[in-house]
Amino acid sequence: KISWGPGKTGNFLVSDHVQYHTMGRFTTYNDRIKYTFLTSFFPHPDEVYDADQTGGADPVNTYTTSRNMIGLKMFMAYRVEGRLFNEKLGIALTEGIMYQSDDGTLDVRALNPFTIYHNYYIDTMANSLMTFEVNYTPIPSINIYGQLALDEYALPSETSPTQRPNALGYMLGATYVQAMDEGVLEGNIEGVYTDPYLYLRGISETENNDKEKTLNFVVAHRRWADHKIIFDQTFLGYPYGGDAIVANISLGYKRFGAWSVKGNAFYMVHGEKNVKSAWETGKLGPSPSVSATHYVDIGVSGRYYLLEKVEVYGGLNFLGRITSSTDYHDVQLHMGLSYSL
Repeated sequence: KISWGPGKTGNFLVSDHVQYHTMGRFTTYNDRIKYTFLTSFFPHPDEVYDADQTGGADPVNTYTTSRNMIGLKMFMAYRVEGRLFNEKLGIALTEGIMYQSDDGTLDVRALNPFTIYHNYYIDTMANSLMTFEVNYTPIPSINIYGQLALDEYALPSETSPTQRPNALGYMLGATYVQAMDEGVLEGNIEGVYTDPYLYLRGISETENNDKEKTLNFVVAHRRWADHKIIFDQTFLGYPYGGDAIVANISLGYKRFGAWSVKGNAFYMVHGEKNVKSAWETGKLGPSPSVSATHYVDIGVSGRYYLLEKVEVYGGLNFLGRITSSTDYHDVQLHMGLSYSL
């Protein structure tokens, strides 16, 4: 799993809600600066969308003969991060590219770990996204952080009736950590706004641009279920994608090796854009788009160490989902026992 950034609800370029990465990674660093180059591979969109057209599943024994298994979809990114002013200020610049080809060929120039991906200008094979992060510790125990994602942005001189929609993401948060008695008190507050078309690509199907539509930051994992192949699709970056406004607050206390308790409140309003959406010309409004849905998750959780390597844990959550016509809610309780080797 990989997560780049300070976000508690997720990060803009890559977040750890993606279950796993088939990846290669190189990192080098010194006392002040760190550089990371990453590659990660996913099923080609032809393979995924073919499955969608047949209900998302095929018998395993006919899978390899009925699917396009040739195409290549690869995510590449670099991250440069450092700390300044006696460790009080941290900054990070990341840039990622989603590269794909229908016949599986790879232009090795795309593997340059010191390039600017936005300069490639190869719309038919690649799509790039850049993020900038900053975190600042004004006084001990308090850290303030922010994150900006730049997927698509039109300067005032570039506006036109058919311009591509802006696709930006903004995050602002603060974390408080303080030693108290024999433990640590920690709190966090975070707000996130993402444009409706963040991570998406291509004009809508009615405008005849399906191939470009697949060059987005949506990735799939191939799975086996009931003797059939299915695909789970998700955004590579922020778990809730674009078209979202999120607020989250948490407060917890931990005594190491003894017990911990944490309370969390989450609220999100989300428009209709999802992993299968595409750009629509003339619809450049802010989030949330039409048919907004409101989500609430309020919960408390805790852990208690029975022995040095054995702990019990559990939590209670109230979940709500509200649309213009319906109101769903649920109460969920979970409990478990873990043993650490």
